[in-house]
Amino acid sequence: MKQIKGGDITRFKAHLAGVKGQVEKCKKVPADIQHQTQKSIEEMKSKKSKLEEEYEDGNPCDEVTDLLHTQPIEARHTSASQKDLLFKLFKEIMMYVGPENIVHIVTNNAANYVAARRLLEREFPRIFWSPCAAHCVNLIFQDIGKLPEVTDTVSHAANITKYLYNHCHLLYLMRQFTHAKEIFRPAPTRFATNFIALQSILAQKDALRALVTSREWTSSAYSKDVKAKKCVEQVLDSNFWKQCVDIVKITEPLVRVLRIVDSEDKSVMGFLYQALFKARNEMERRFQRNKTKTKPYLEIMGTR
Repeated sequence: MKQIKGGDITRFKAHLAGVKGQVEKCKKVPADIQHQTQKSIEEMKSKKSKLEEEYEDGNPCDEVTDLLHTQPIEARHTSASQKDLLFKLFKEIMMYVGPENIVHIVTNNAANYVAARRLLEREFPRIFWSPCAAHCVNLIFQDIGKLPEVTDTVSHAANITKYLYNHCHLLYLMRQFTHAKEIFRPAPTRFATNFIALQSILAQKDALRALVTSREWTSSAYSKDVKAKKCVEQVLDSNFWKQCVDIVKITEPLVRVLRIVDSEDKSVMGFLYQALFKARNEMERRFQRNKTKTKPYLEIMGTR
């Protein structure tokens, strides 16, 4: 029996269908299976040929895509600023498509895109521009993450999760106490992830406290380690948990907004402003007796 190595589903179908070429015909395949496989291969070839015919004359969108991909490469060799390069790129595409056919442009909210937008608005005053909603919310989280109390709390949570996840036995014990539930770890480049991670670790507050005071922990070899003692101290730190509760209570409505705008199921622009308005009101409502707590967060939302 000849053994054929390598290949994928396409070659396997050819093997069953008895298609001559790259593979040997299967001698044991039932006739009905062989017929069905041959029919499947013919249908795929028919679909492929139709697609090739549709795009034989070229698709206008392909030329716009080519502009988007080739322009930045050429721009690397120029000395112009990024905003001028983006303005030139957008203008070229808009002139190709036709300004009368464009009503709205959406980009991220980086400084160079904002500057390019201002140049576009001067030349095309009737075309509207708006930043990506998900990117704007992420930038709000970025600014919130720079607040001193948030920075300290996120760092504190990261130290706990990092130590537990870097030691197999302690990770095993943690999963025993959390009933196999994981703790999200803060990421330095994902701003919203840090606040979702705080929600995650706060949900396991009792389990983590029970873990570091359990007999399994205190009788393990890790209990005498300096870093383990530091981890225990951090888990039992009541100030950390208090700060964690406050930050989660404030940012939780904003996390919900991010999940809405980052969804691909349906368009959210119709109720985005209402979602932000509700989030702001909810943040204020949760701290009615201590409005100074929410003041820096609301100021950041207003600025962005």
